[in-house]
Amino acid sequence: KFVEQSVVMPASYETPEQELLNDCLEKLSADEARFLRRVVKHGEATKLAEEYHVSNKTINAWKNKLINKIKNFNKNFKRG
Repeated sequence: KFVEQSVVMPASYETPEQELLNDCLEKLSADEARFLRRVVKHGEATKLAEEYHVSNKTINAWKNKLINKIKNFNKNFKRG
């Protein structure tokens, strides 16, 4: 016999840290999020430097600027 069971999924599989990171990433533009993902997750700083015709130092500066933007979201999140 086939018995249907009601499956209740948890509200979220995300840890609080993942949820906060996702909230922060939502505040970035799609291009900013894509860029950050490529540099941090995929280690493509040199590839991006070649694509944009800039130095690795410039790519790192852009990355750090976005990371600081996320840190500011985090500070505002903790206050509010």
